[in-house]
Amino acid sequence: HLKLLQEGTRIDGMSFKLSYEGKSIPVRLPETIGKHHILAVLAGAAVGIAMKMNLVDIAEALIHFRPLPGRLTLLPGYGNMRILDDTYNASLASTQAALSVMKEIIAPRRVVILGDMLEIGDTSMDAHRSLVDTVIGSGANVFIGVGHHMQFLADALKKTSFPQKQIYAFAQPSIALQNLSDLMRPGDLVLVKGSRGMRMEKIVEALLAEPERATELLCCQSKSWRSKPFTEPEEWR
Repeated sequence: HLKLLQEGTRIDGMSFKLSYEGKSIPVRLPETIGKHHILAVLAGAAVGIAMKMNLVDIAEALIHFRPLPGRLTLLPGYGNMRILDDTYNASLASTQAALSVMKEIIAPRRVVILGDMLEIGDTSMDAHRSLVDTVIGSGANVFIGVGHHMQFLADALKKTSFPQKQIYAFAQPSIALQNLSDLMRPGDLVLVKGSRGMRMEKIVEALLAEPERATELLCCQSKSWRSKPFTEPEEWR
């Protein structure tokens, strides 16, 4: 059986050992973080073994593995910031998972920027509020909520020991963008996540060290999508 041993996460990627039939080899995934990516890697390794590849060749091939844009990708930001871009979409489970990844990474300051989780029905208010312990547990130093429903989470955080002056809530992405530069510091680790309709990739683009590479690095970069204006979700009406 193919086994995973000694998994570890750092700001520059993940490392672990693959074991098969009594042999093991270290594997490095640069620019890849998040344990959920390991499932894809293990599936690929299993295919390689089925194709009679040896573990050394499999490990060398996996060095080139990269997650799809917007799926918890690690990007360089200006001022030596590091961005965890998880903006493709958001559910309660995936948001909890992204926050748990942030917890594993050492950084001088952690900033969480969350857009509304849309299309989750009548439980939306409770779902957003339920993230309060996960945000605190992530080691976040700053919370920035974007959207009407993230206001519920911001209000819940204000009732905890979270630094009160480091809790921000903005009604729309455009308003958050206007205030973003004043809230960032050099060296920050910044998690950005939200549902597709929240257009949170615009936030990531504003933080990039090379914003001219946005169409290469970010999700949903077709000309039609980039030119589409933000529209308020049905849940806000």
